[in-house]
Amino acid sequence: MSCTIIMNTELLSNLLSGLIGAGSAIGVFYLQTAHDKKVERRKQNEKDSSTIEYLKISLEKTHKTIEEYIAILKNFNTDITKDPLRFPNADYLLFPYAERLAKKVDQNDIFFALRNKFNKEDAIKYYSIIYSVVDYIVSSLPEIYQIQDRAIEQDMARKLKYKQIVEKNIDVIATTGLRHEGKFGPRFSEDISSLLTSFFSERQDNTDFSYYQNNFVDKLKTYIIEKKQLELIEIATELKHATQIFESIKQHNLHHSKIIERFINQFQQSYDNLQPVIVNITIE
Repeated sequence: MSCTIIMNTELLSNLLSGLIGAGSAIGVFYLQTAHDKKVERRKQNEKDSSTIEYLKISLEKTHKTIEEYIAILKNFNTDITKDPLRFPNADYLLFPYAERLAKKVDQNDIFFALRNKFNKEDAIKYYSIIYSVVDYIVSSLPEIYQIQDRAIEQDMARKLKYKQIVEKNIDVIATTGLRHEGKFGPRFSEDISSLLTSFFSERQDNTDFSYYQNNFVDKLKTYIIEKKQLELIEIATELKHATQIFESIKQHNLHHSKIIERFINQFQQSYDNLQPVIVNITIE
């Protein structure tokens, strides 16, 4: 009997030792797990803080570039409205931070960093505003540049055609005045000579299309109408065509300014929408 008690005692002792060992192992496991989770949370918080800091800087840089680009487009429209015959230069700006946010930064990281910093509703709202602005910038810039380039090409083509017509008819009327002296009246050659002398002596800029129109095209058209000579009808017809091109240059450029005005309004809205997001995203 005593032997049985001793065996039971040993069995109980071994069982207790096993339970204690297992309990210790479980305890160590849970402590290690808790520690690992704490370390993981700390690393995630550090990553989120770094993401928020980068996001804040990127948004501030983008916001500033939007402001600069709005000013460029406004100056462009001011200049083209003052003189629709001159197509102003418009600088092309790069938006590198917006490009990176759109194409290189993991947007999930941005969202979870915002979610870690704000409540769910605000995180979703800020994320939506940020990427609506970023996506608009990235998609609209190529469109603007394409529209600008096409408008420049069309403006140059119209002006080239206008100059070709005008300069051709300068030569034609000069030759006509020399070869047909007296045919269109005793003062015809003298009048044409006076018109051309005045035109060339006062011309200061070969690209001043208003000067060409006012001091050659309009004056010669009026003179031809007054003379009522059928032989000069062809010249009058070409000058009429030149006048139509002259007016179309202004009309197309003013129409282009209205297109740019729409982009200005959209960029202004993006600028305004981004402002409160930048203010609320703070770096700790």
